[in-house]
Amino acid sequence: MAKVQLILKNNIVVVLDDNELSRTSLKWLYEDLGATVYTTGHLEKGLSVLEGLVSNETPPDLIVADISLPGCYGLQPLQSFKDALKGKKVPIIVISRGFNKIAIKRMMLFGVVGYVEKPTLIDKLFEFSIGVLADRSKRSPVNIVSDKKSA
Repeated sequence: MAKVQLILKNNIVVVLDDNELSRTSLKWLYEDLGATVYTTGHLEKGLSVLEGLVSNETPPDLIVADISLPGCYGLQPLQSFKDALKGKKVPIIVISRGFNKIAIKRMMLFGVVGYVEKPTLIDKLFEFSIGVLADRSKRSPVNIVSDKKSA
């Protein structure tokens, strides 16, 4: 646990999810281990948070986002994140459902390092995000975390 606290200490994590329970659970989990966490359930507010962090020269260390938000279509939120980050390379973990493998691979163009399929098991998402923060230089193909068994 001390190693995880060391990885998260002084990191900034932005959580964007319209599910309040998921958002709150992730906030508590990351904060309990030393991260500063910004949460919102709306794309516009999330973009405002990102723009504020970037303008203060404190871009987030990780973005965890559900991109299937009301009023959003396809990969549109990812393009919006990329624009708000103004060239800063920030790993993004997408927590969502309904995207096929081709769309998931396209997510890499926007800095996505992982896709965790909903319903999300918080422990799997958390374990994956710790790995991302521990090895920021790793830029492999998008990792897919799912509870579904392959046929």
